[in-house]
Amino acid sequence: MNSNVHDMRTPPRRRLGREVLRTRRLSLHELSLGDAAELLVLDRTPRVHELLLDDHASSLDQGFAIVIWASQFYRQHPGLGIWSTYDAERRFIGTFSLMPVDGGDVEIGVRLLPAHWGRGYPLEAGHALCAHAFDTLQLPRLIGLVHPDNRGARLALRRLGFGEDGECLHFGKPALRHVLDSSDWHRNAGRLSR
Repeated sequence: MNSNVHDMRTPPRRRLGREVLRTRRLSLHELSLGDAAELLVLDRTPRVHELLLDDHASSLDQGFAIVIWASQFYRQHPGLGIWSTYDAERRFIGTFSLMPVDGGDVEIGVRLLPAHWGRGYPLEAGHALCAHAFDTLQLPRLIGLVHPDNRGARLALRRLGFGEDGECLHFGKPALRHVLDSSDWHRNAGRLSR
């Protein structure tokens, strides 16, 4: 068989966007056009959709629009963004993010397909994102805004060292606010679950 011909039994390897962070089991990449359909599936998954606070992709065109917007955002805000996340087998599992919010704060965020819940991915990637935010970007603090029914996200934030900071509205929806200061992160980073 000609080595240039693709073996139909194995799927072609996806071309991923530029890698931003890597952990033991995960890699975070800038969004690429190939992620548009994955974003749509993620945001339309009922268990994910019911816990979303912000805008979401409801059509493939909106998925492409998010990818195009993100590529401009990366250039304007180096080190921040929404990143597609893959496991060791290069399967899309969801997104992680560091995004500016009103008031000058930066929010840490995660959206995972339910098949990947309960595997510790938010702690693993969250630890890497906190280190990136505080050590590389020198941010003074991070916030986490969580749907009140999202117990898993609240627990992950608590294990990363975030403290609860009351209720608020985020995109017009009730949210629980969590805060982690850089000084607290640096004082406790070695003891935090990874």
